[in-house]
Amino acid sequence: MAAEVRAIRAIRDIQYEYREGLRIVYEAIIENLSKNGVAINAEGVTYAFTWQPGAPVPSCVTFEIVPIGRHAMRVEFFNEEIEDCWEGPDRAEVRTKLREIVEKFTVADRKQPELTDKQRFDEAVAVLKKNFPRLHQSMASLWGTAQGESFLDGLIVDDRGGRQGFPADTMRALLVLQRIHFLKFGTFKKVDPWDVVKFGK
Repeated sequence: MAAEVRAIRAIRDIQYEYREGLRIVYEAIIENLSKNGVAINAEGVTYAFTWQPGAPVPSCVTFEIVPIGRHAMRVEFFNEEIEDCWEGPDRAEVRTKLREIVEKFTVADRKQPELTDKQRFDEAVAVLKKNFPRLHQSMASLWGTAQGESFLDGLIVDDRGGRQGFPADTMRALLVLQRIHFLKFGTFKKVDPWDVVKFGK
């Protein structure tokens, strides 16, 4: 009986270490890509993992990585690499793999042609729709109007104070939408010419 209890505890310990290793690898991928200027959020890294009680440790787990506006990449981490990570991603094999992931995406960036305003607009709309569907609905109904201009300005500049703010990818999307809105429709704000003269002085 005592031997069975010890065996169950040993399996639980292995499962805990393995799951911790998965979590650490997952967070390290996001952190390394973000540090190197590749826009990504928590939903951009996924892995399929099911572990039935008593089943052996999987030989590897495939991570799917989908940074914003880029093609997906799949990377396999073997169980030895994952188990070694449960105290921190300090193993040479894992560090090398993380560097390779970052390099592949940054090389793709360098090869990528400059996006058109239409592509930037579509990308920004997709980010806003995914992260803040209600804001997306409001923006869609107000687009091309004075209210739309004010709405965007109010989201980007917190003139009331105390607002939590937006995630980096959402703020970038709002700035793109603000710029394209101005290029397409100009400004609906009334400008006093005397203010312009005073500002010039």
